[in-house]
Amino acid sequence: ATIMAQSVTLSGVVEGNARVIAQDIVVMPGTLLAGDLAYTSPKEIFLDSRVQLGGTLKRIQPTGASEAASSLSVESLLMLFLQMVGALLVGLPFAALFPRALGRATKLVRFNTVRSMLAGLAALFLLPMLAIAAAITLVGLPLGLLAAGFAGALLYLGKIVVALVLGGLILRRRGSQSLGVVATAMALGLLVVYGAFAVPVVGDSLALLVAITGSGALWWSVLRGEGRHEPPPGPPGTDVQP
Repeated sequence: ATIMAQSVTLSGVVEGNARVIAQDIVVMPGTLLAGDLAYTSPKEIFLDSRVQLGGTLKRIQPTGASEAASSLSVESLLMLFLQMVGALLVGLPFAALFPRALGRATKLVRFNTVRSMLAGLAALFLLPMLAIAAAITLVGLPLGLLAAGFAGALLYLGKIVVALVLGGLILRRRGSQSLGVVATAMALGLLVVYGAFAVPVVGDSLALLVAITGSGALWWSVLRGEGRHEPPPGPPGTDVQP
């Protein structure tokens, strides 16, 4: 068996050798591999004691760009495309409902990237801690669930904010824009962002960095509002017209 995918789970019986190329590989307990298991992955595999391996376990390092690119199967690319479309379908209503908050967040990413990242890191640690602290009491359980949901929503919307900034830079638009132009910029930016996510080995790290930066900008935008600390206007293609 030769398997190439974003993530692979082996189980059951493999009558022979297995060659696996993936970002994440899991071998379920009780799996029977009659031959060798050779794999290429950024993460090392540790087999459970209940896994029966007739041959040897061998990790093969990528020999070049061609083998690294082969880990991107058609299925994984299709999944990334569907995720990109889903993000666009979430981002457009968000832009229509909260244009000012989104506009301020994109300015923060453009002009104060470090501040956005620090705010995102703070939210990444503080909100889950608040959710856990609230959830241990019966009275605070709804508050804990709300905080956990808010943290997850911020991380998801963070990549939409960064995508809108990138799309605006590509279009080279300045000032307030119509929702149609914003939709085009968002689609272009999401294409760039998810293309970066598909890069083997570093894609997951880029995804986390983008989510933290964008969510931090949103968090800071909600906290500061229209205050005097708002960055100066004018990043291309990021102001959303109400």
